[in-house]
Amino acid sequence: MYAAQTFGFNQFGQYNASLGAACISAANCTTQTTLQTLSNVVIPQSGATAAFLGRFDSTSGSVFYQKQIGNLAAALRVTELAFFGQDSWRVTPKLTINYGLRAEQQYNPTPDTSNTQIANVAKNTIFPYTGRNVDPTVIPNSGWDFGPRVGFAYDPEGKGKMVIRGFAGIYYARTPLIWIVPATQTFRQPPADVSTRLPFTLLAVNQTAFNAFLGTAAGTAYKAITGCNPTAAAGTDAKNRCTPNTLYRQFAIAGINLNSSPLSNLPILTNQNIADIASALGFSPSPFVGAQVIAFAPDYKNPRAVQFGGGVEREISRGLVVGIDFANVSTHRIGRFRDLNLPAPLTGAQYVAFLRANNSAANVATMAAPGGVFDQILASGRSYIAVNTPGALTFPTGSVTTRQRPTQVQAGFALGAVAVHESSGKSLYRALTFRARLVRKRVLVNAYYTYSRLLSDDDNERQEGAGYDNPYDLTREYYTSRLNRESQFMANPIFFLPYGFEISSAIRARSGQPFNATVGADLNGDTINNERPLLVPGLEYQRNYFTNRGIFEVDLRVQKSFKFGERRRLILSTEIFNILNHPNLLAGAFAAPTGAASFGSVGQFCVSTSQLCGLSSGPGPNPNFLQIRDPVSGAIVLSNVNAGSQVFQMQLGVRFQF
Repeated sequence: MYAAQTFGFNQFGQYNASLGAACISAANCTTQTTLQTLSNVVIPQSGATAAFLGRFDSTSGSVFYQKQIGNLAAALRVTELAFFGQDSWRVTPKLTINYGLRAEQQYNPTPDTSNTQIANVAKNTIFPYTGRNVDPTVIPNSGWDFGPRVGFAYDPEGKGKMVIRGFAGIYYARTPLIWIVPATQTFRQPPADVSTRLPFTLLAVNQTAFNAFLGTAAGTAYKAITGCNPTAAAGTDAKNRCTPNTLYRQFAIAGINLNSSPLSNLPILTNQNIADIASALGFSPSPFVGAQVIAFAPDYKNPRAVQFGGGVEREISRGLVVGIDFANVSTHRIGRFRDLNLPAPLTGAQYVAFLRANNSAANVATMAAPGGVFDQILASGRSYIAVNTPGALTFPTGSVTTRQRPTQVQAGFALGAVAVHESSGKSLYRALTFRARLVRKRVLVNAYYTYSRLLSDDDNERQEGAGYDNPYDLTREYYTSRLNRESQFMANPIFFLPYGFEISSAIRARSGQPFNATVGADLNGDTINNERPLLVPGLEYQRNYFTNRGIFEVDLRVQKSFKFGERRRLILSTEIFNILNHPNLLAGAFAAPTGAASFGSVGQFCVSTSQLCGLSSGPGPNPNFLQIRDPVSGAIVLSNVNAGSQVFQMQLGVRFQF
């Protein structure tokens, strides 16, 4: 297979100010806070509150800018070879056995790693999670995958009124091109589709380099834009403006004043702008600073499912057949997208020690105040990655809160995520289905009820992006899949009436899908906002622990046929969808929506974002959690709901057959 594309995200730059995660109650966010982040109003420093210099001058991890640095062009070739054979053996008139074997292999392309600087960064870094480097020059072939399968059908009575069936087999899925394309070109010079992200995370070494930059001509422009005065006394407004830790301030390094551009026409950074910003902060002068690159794990394999099941079907009276079936599908080697460029996690005590060692005595004293930063960290029992500032903690101005990524520490280059496709995911599906079929002269009814459960530890297969909470501990990820519906009922009656009338219906009742409770911030600082509330200190709720609302639908179709001779027929029809107009409103979807209501988002577990959410010492429960109505007014909160099905609809049709 050959594929070519011209495509890339963030081609014209993308500004992000997703403040909903932080604005979940009137207690910790106001409309003023949201509008201020988008405004070009300058607010001087007031006491311990740092100055607000203008548009996007926010240290929130949800305020950032992404820019494409590639040329958008990618092409690749994948070769697949497969053989399949099957046979059927009628052992006796009552027993038939079917068996087969499939053998297949996927030959993947060799990536273009002509950007040797970036490729060597990955090769020369030992990543803490795996204890090895990443080799971007290889996408492993699948190797030969052998899939035997067997099935049987047995009529114990030999009368054709009863049958017992069984099956078992091993099946494989191919790795899709949408996964392979990025890994073939992100280490290329130039890449096809690679984005970098600002603001770059700062450490003390970056501030030292930046202080030297302030003495240059470009530094003079920065001082004019921001009002920075590097000679002012420590802690003063003018001195604090010399800390380039926000999007507004890092754009100012390139001589761009975001306050001068309307929101409808914000500037687009060039690759040279990005390199200049990186250089001023002491990083390598390259647009790849902060960029995400993608490769494959050396032991990557195609997903494999082991399936078995069986069933019994019996005609219990004339035209009435009932049956029961069981299926078990255990899938391993499911694709997972993991960021390896993260330092080893710190316990709360270790992160507190890091903060004590890297901050001034005054800031440490503030963080050590009763009920302050240190107490919250220690009480939560959480672990911390801290390549971003952990959320829901109020740090003093000028605090050092983040750690370097492994590529910066070991190879001297500040890449963003070094993401690998690995085959570490798993799932287990078990289902019991009861079915019935009734056939009469004027009635045909099929009905099914399935009780099932689908467990998994990752639902993002074939998608780019990490879906886990803690990258170093996935044990709490293994729970109900977002596709899981424990109970499903379906019936399809058809009535054949006199005079050519026919009435049919589809009746569906499904239990709710899983619902994932959220906290509303990146609490461990791993750049992914997936943290969940705590059951006890250090132990979060499992992924998708709660269940959304169920869905009930009835559709109806009525048609009348008119015959004109033997070969021509006119059919008039009326189709009504959701004839009962059942609202089928869901709380969000399978996860938290971003909208905020009077008491917080429907997916927000607590009334405010906190490291202690879920504990008795943390904020109280959110009355809007998993609700579709405001707990005070009783009105439906539109920002908290999604439609689970369509509303009442009717359509008329005419069809002429000849």
